[in-house]
Amino acid sequence: MSERIWRWDIINRLIKDMGYKSYLEIGVRRGACLNRIEVDKKVGVDPRSPVEGVKKMSSDEFFEENEDTFDVIFVDGDHRWPQAVRDVLNSLKILNPGGVIVMHDCMALEEKHATGEHTTGLWNGTVWYGFSMLRITRPDLEMWTIAEDHGVGLVRPGKQEPYCMHNAMELTHGYYRQFMKEILNLVGYEDFFRDVSPGWEDS
Repeated sequence: MSERIWRWDIINRLIKDMGYKSYLEIGVRRGACLNRIEVDKKVGVDPRSPVEGVKKMSSDEFFEENEDTFDVIFVDGDHRWPQAVRDVLNSLKILNPGGVIVMHDCMALEEKHATGEHTTGLWNGTVWYGFSMLRITRPDLEMWTIAEDHGVGLVRPGKQEPYCMHNAMELTHGYYRQFMKEILNLVGYEDFFRDVSPGWEDS
């Protein structure tokens, strides 16, 4: 049985392979991910996190006053899609050339965990919807989802053939589940690091 791959494993692999030096995490909570990231410079933002050194403010407040740029930005704060998308769009403005934005919870398999209302236990929220809308509407981005740890989405400036829907308003969870592989540009962990990320070094 293969060992489980977590979001921090993917982020640390990106940092190592790409030589990234700086990391921003939006939505730290108790530091499960932040504390495992191995990088020269890391910054955490979360208004309610008990972790020492984390900036106790909303992501909107942080982006309003921030003057730094980062190689990797992990978006895992508010799991409702309008805020998740806003965090991604703000992150694009401060992403270093060649950098990447990482999103958690893009692969929401069960509808009861994929809602805008917080549920007890597992809650993927509507991050899946936000990621999907970017896949549908933004040809100026390059987007993938690694099929591990509830779906680890990767977003960076580039070019993509947007997922084609005649009416994006029809993007229900049922439709998303039916065409999830195509919408998320779903890829396995080893396949991604063998076939996709090596090409980033030349972009």
